[in-house]
Amino acid sequence: MTFEFPTPRREELESAAALLRGWLPTQGDRPVRRATPPAPPEQLPPLRDPAANDPQEVVPLTARLEASLAATLSAEEPLLARSLLRAWVEGREAASVLAVTDRRLLVLPDPADEKGVGLQLEVPLPAISSLESCSTIVLAYLKVFVPEDSAGRPRVHTIHFGKTLAAMNTCYLALRRALATTAVESPGEIPQ
Repeated sequence: MTFEFPTPRREELESAAALLRGWLPTQGDRPVRRATPPAPPEQLPPLRDPAANDPQEVVPLTARLEASLAATLSAEEPLLARSLLRAWVEGREAASVLAVTDRRLLVLPDPADEKGVGLQLEVPLPAISSLESCSTIVLAYLKVFVPEDSAGRPRVHTIHFGKTLAAMNTCYLALRRALATTAVESPGEIPQ
């Protein structure tokens, strides 16, 4: 994109450009941010499946997932949002819980389901370069982009949702707010 300005305004334009360059980050710079970390909710809504014919049928599943999540999180790691990911959703093999904390994004599968072993995901927030959210009646997913090498080529983690669109949106918004207050690391510094 090219912007053209009249020559008589060159000095004013250069002055404005110099002012804006002062806001560019420098190596190792950690400027004060105006965004504040999101506060954890006083109470999280229960994990539920709006598409379930009988809401009581998911109670044992959600109890296992909540226990697994509680065992995974440290006492100093507040849970900002969570969502139930059902096994019947295309792209999933087992039910899981998606959790957003102030430090990481987690997907923990149902510990009682052997098919969930490969579904566990843990991504530190500083490692995330961008997000993509799709929330429609037909298709719902969250893509998490993580640079994998010095060239910045991303690895894409796609988390498929079912009818839990409201919970998915809550997780996405909590994740965006948490990322807004997270210092970005270069690919060479990303914790493995």
